[in-house]
Amino acid sequence: MNLDIDHQNSGVISVDLNWDHLVTTIALKIRQSLDLETILQTTVDEVHQLLKCDRVLLYQFDPDWSGQVVVEAISDPQWSLLNQVVHDACFESSWLGPYQEKQIRAIADITTANLTPCHAEFLAGFQVKANLIVPVLCTSGLWGLFIVHSCTAPRPWTEKEMDGLQQIAVHLGIAIYQADLVAQLQVAKADLAGQVATGTQELEQANQQLLTRN
Repeated sequence: MNLDIDHQNSGVISVDLNWDHLVTTIALKIRQSLDLETILQTTVDEVHQLLKCDRVLLYQFDPDWSGQVVVEAISDPQWSLLNQVVHDACFESSWLGPYQEKQIRAIADITTANLTPCHAEFLAGFQVKANLIVPVLCTSGLWGLFIVHSCTAPRPWTEKEMDGLQQIAVHLGIAIYQADLVAQLQVAKADLAGQVATGTQELEQANQQLLTRN
């Protein structure tokens, strides 16, 4: 009996260590790299491997609150939603506010969850049996959703899984913020270079006119 208990506890400790290691690894990658696409893809790949689920994806919102799957990790090609534009008519009225307030959503079985008919139909259309959703926020607000799907069967979600995904989402928000800053700096640098080139050309023309007059 004691051996069984020890074995169970060691399994829990192992899972905890795996999550802690994953969160630390992702945080380190963000500090070492400004390649946002690689960071996002690595993150879903690692979470997919750890959870052994059917589909892990990052869903980025557009200004009208429709969105697109920008990266995914899947256990079978039939689960792919990559680059698919998705719009849930029930989403904005039911879940936009809670996600903006950093609430997560964990559904172990969509057939027994208290879902609106249109939302249940929406999830069933993507073969979702259970899902875990964590908002990804940066300074501009709600960027998107970090989503885990079970497509083959219902699945209960543990506190450690929910907490681990939340921690990772925070680091992803930092990575997105850093990428936005780099993009803004590149635009500013290009604008400055253009202004310098234009100013230099105007100065050369003015000097040339001055020399011609002399």
